[in-house]
Amino acid sequence: FNEDIAYCDELEFFSRIMKRFPIAMMKKSLVIYREHDNNHGLEKENVNKNLLKMTDLMLKFPENYPPHAGNFWRNILRDNFLREGSRLASKRDRG
Repeated sequence: FNEDIAYCDELEFFSRIMKRFPIAMMKKSLVIYREHDNNHGLEKENVNKNLLKMTDLMLKFPENYPPHAGNFWRNILRDNFLREGSRLASKRDRG
């Protein structure tokens, strides 16, 4: 795992794995992700900062990741920021 990425580090790690090895989809879940009120993945600001770091790495070093991975995550971030901006603007307009 990249120690510079504290949140979403598994996404960056598995993206590098996908570049080097074939992957397959399983019909049956092999793991369970436990969610609770203290999940640090719920800290949107930190998650977004680290997604930016990950995306930046993918764009700077595309040879380490699957084709177009950086652009894929850049589009995800753009959509998230637009959606959040819209939500905040709507909240402000309602008072």
